[in-house]
Amino acid sequence: MATQRKSGAQSASTSRRQARPATPAAPAAPERIGILDELGVDGGDPQPIALLGVECDVRRRFTGDEAATFLHYLIGDKFEEALTLLTTDGPALWAKIRELDPAHAAVAMNRITKIAGIYDAEGEPFAPRRLPSFSSPAAGAQPSHESSATTD
Repeated sequence: MATQRKSGAQSASTSRRQARPATPAAPAAPERIGILDELGVDGGDPQPIALLGVECDVRRRFTGDEAATFLHYLIGDKFEEALTLLTTDGPALWAKIRELDPAHAAVAMNRITKIAGIYDAEGEPFAPRRLPSFSSPAAGAQPSHESSATTD
């Protein structure tokens, strides 16, 4: 009999606990927005290209982090690394591009960047407008009249 009362007492206290209103749950924190994700690009499948005998693909999908890394490479004049990020054969492309006149090298880099689809806020490709010369400044220069004079 004592067992029954105990059991009945437990039922009554359980009923009382359930009768209390539930504590409202804390509001869920808003989902954080990944700001760097805004730089991401989803331009589709890779685009095959050819340049001076180098055949490779230009990627057209990038995470925000990859797009930011690409810009970092350009600012630091790390063009081979930038091309390695954008294409399937960056080192071979850079070996050819670096041999071009700086204005032509910039055209090639800008075109590859445009194909990749990484743009700045103004809709311009994240690419250098003109690249520095990477060959010797005197390479291919013709001797001047003054340089043939002796200094006896």
